[in-house]
Amino acid sequence: MSIYDKRIQRDELSEKLVFLTIEQRDRVLEALDAVNERFDITRAKLPEGARGKDSMQLLQYFLDAKKVQGCSQETISHYKYVLLQMLDQMDMPFVDMTTHDIMAYFTRQEEDFGLCAKTRAGHRTVYNSFFTWLATEEFVPKNPMLRVPTIKVPKEVKTPYSKVDVARLEGAAWDPDNSRDLAIIHFLRSTACRISEMCRINIDDIDMIKRRVKVYGKGAKERYVHFDEETELYLKAYLAEREDDDPALFIGRLGRLTPGGVRAMLKRVAKRAGVKNVHPHKFRRTQATDLLRKGMPLEKVSRLLGHTKLDTTMTYIYLDDEDIAADYKKYA
Repeated sequence: MSIYDKRIQRDELSEKLVFLTIEQRDRVLEALDAVNERFDITRAKLPEGARGKDSMQLLQYFLDAKKVQGCSQETISHYKYVLLQMLDQMDMPFVDMTTHDIMAYFTRQEEDFGLCAKTRAGHRTVYNSFFTWLATEEFVPKNPMLRVPTIKVPKEVKTPYSKVDVARLEGAAWDPDNSRDLAIIHFLRSTACRISEMCRINIDDIDMIKRRVKVYGKGAKERYVHFDEETELYLKAYLAEREDDDPALFIGRLGRLTPGGVRAMLKRVAKRAGVKNVHPHKFRRTQATDLLRKGMPLEKVSRLLGHTKLDTTMTYIYLDDEDIAADYKKYA
């Protein structure tokens, strides 16, 4: 290695040791100088063939692998969007990205693009999955995400809908000539299923006698969700109004209703009802909290929601001081 190469190596390391004190950094650099005197150190080379594959090709390989693993199309589309955004904004091939580059990019996301901690943490999960795959498949010599610290997300208290909120939404959604919107609100509230799950349901999936429906959750996991008598009433009214042969349970002007279509509908209804912070997932949180308050075991609530871990279910449950006080008086 030439003296010039050693100088570059020393300068690069010095720039990355900013978290150390001056005295600590000098000791590390002295150790590097000692090693350079005894050994020839060269930059790690990419595995054979990695350079011949461009970033778009590597990204497609990764997405294909995720599809084989059983990830949903929504998940795959999210991975693609986040990684394409990274590729565009960092303006360098994936195989050239270092830990230092990625941490600098996270700083830009916060300071220049205004992304909140929760969004950045979600992006970190995507990057970690992608670069872990690149390293495993030997497209890069090591995973640059290994030294990227986790992003702390402030704990946010997410409250469910109140009974008054639900009543207002139902009132604003009522239409004597079209029961669809009201049926959707009742269905989301009663089943606690994900919006993506609901939009994939066909009419034939509904069992009106047992008041249940088969859905496919994350990872194509199959489970049943249940609905109450009131939801059954509005579903039957909505289906009786339809004159089409579309197999989808809920439809819009262009066919099967999409998650975006549901969100747009709820936004219109919320504006009429005067209810703030309305979104589909909040119905899921509301039903989970209500069922637990009524005595349903946490394990069964978790299964109903399609969760594999109880910790995930606990993030959905909202218990206020009155709930704690009531249980304390009951069991103390």
